Amino acid sequence: MSVRRWIQYWGAAWLWALLAGVGTLCAATEISQYGGAKAVWPTTWTALNNLNDPRDSGGKLDFVGDVNNPGAYWAMDQDYVYFRMRMDVGTVGSNTYGDALFVFIDNTPPTSNPTPDYAFTWDSKGSAEDHGLEMQVPDRTGPNWIDTRMDDLDGLNAKKGPEDINGLISGNTYRTGEGYVRSVDGQTTDNFGTTSFVDFAVAWEYLRAKTSLDTGQSWNVAFGSIANATDHNFIREDVAGGVGPGDSVNSGWSGGFDPGGGPSGGPEEVPEPSSLVVLSVIALTSYMGVSFRRAKNTAVEKTAI
Repeated sequence: MSVRRWIQYWGAAWLWALLAGVGTLCAATEISQYGGAKAVWPTTWTALNNLNDPRDSGGKLDFVGDVNNPGAYWAMDQDYVYFRMRMDVGTVGSNTYGDALFVFIDNTPPTSNPTPDYAFTWDSKGSAEDHGLEMQVPDRTGPNWIDTRMDDLDGLNAKKGPEDINGLISGNTYRTGEGYVRSVDGQTTDNFGTTSFVDFAVAWEYLRAKTSLDTGQSWNVAFGSIANATDHNFIREDVAGGVGPGDSVNSGWSGGFDPGGGPSGGPEEVPEPSSLVVLSVIALTSYMGVSFRRAKNTAVEKTAI
């Protein structure tokens, strides 16, 4: 067998094997968990420093990540700021979560001693209409995370008021488009098996109107979770960054970054598994097409001689 035929044979075998595995590799499912279906999400995310985390108890509320597959990301555009957390669960449905997940934000100097000033909180224990993605401020802070508890910005813990994300207009009418939460499961990793992402999007317009958060500031970010309870409880399940609920509330933070001056170090692509498969198939198909055409043209030339 010639070298060309050998390459074609084994290339074709590899391609069919890859295609046979597409069903497994393309198992990622995106679910709009709150706020409806957002038309556009980032395709480029920047890894946040210091928030990688080893596997602890495992499961949907366990933050995980390492240098190969970071545990935390952020992104922004002119309309929204975004955060992404990696969870130690491979498959997520619309009813998987009945808990609370927090993106804590510190934007008050000194950055060497961060504590929560605000939080974007997905409360999936309560009803989506009255809870969902909420804007929170501290109720009690430290000394440890398990001693820390947040309160709604609007002071209404049982429903959404006018000051909350997607807040009340009047009667049973609420604003829309100010915040979204989605899950994207089926994310393969080198050391954690199959994981999933929970993504947050909050509108700059809302933040400028209702909080002191804006672009051009220095933010620290931390992630926390509470199991089987609303967001008005103490942070008792997990904290990202290699710390836990029993550690100081000043630990587990990303370090300062500027959500307006551009991400330091440049953006990092986070392709979905399906994207990797498609790119591989396209590249191999293109190569094999060229190879087969060359072989065909060679045969025609030989016949014509």
